[in-house]
Amino acid sequence: MNKSTKILLIAIGTLSIIAGIFNYLKKEDLTESMFALVIGISIIVTVFYGKKLNTCK
Repeated sequence: MNKSTKILLIAIGTLSIIAGIFNYLKKEDLTESMFALVIGISIIVTVFYGKKLNTCK
């Protein structure tokens, strides 16, 4: 994965987490908030975990 791709994915994940927190604080639908948080966290974890898998080979 290129460095620019990693930065883009981290930015998308961070924005998703921020949107989920903002949606939760507005007392909107809880499932949408949790969905945004899970997606954001999973994107960021995938970027960092994928980096470790590529260096082990």
